[in-house]
Amino acid sequence: MNATSYLCSGIGFPLLKAAAKFYYNGSTVVINSSFNVGSITRFGAGGYIATFTSTLSATPIIVTGFHNMGSYDMFQYFSESTTSVSFQFWSNASPIDNANSMSFVIF
Repeated sequence: MNATSYLCSGIGFPLLKAAAKFYYNGSTVVINSSFNVGSITRFGAGGYIATFTSTLSATPIIVTGFHNMGSYDMFQYFSESTTSVSFQFWSNASPIDNANSMSFVIF
């Protein structure tokens, strides 16, 4: 994912601040691709902290996450700052890691 300008003229849609596609292979977090993400650290089942390579001018205003989500899956974020964001993936009311692909987008 790469965004360098507004998607719609005149609407004031926020620019992309950070994004990453990654997975957990059972022992380490592997980042497939990222924008403004320096590292992603796992802190328990489904839980992650992503740090940014550059300090954001303001805290993230929208955080969304995906991992081939089904109807009982959800993404929850706990905290955000100008330097990092922490979040967790859930499925059927239990925290999970998806070995295939997880991702997030921050605006």
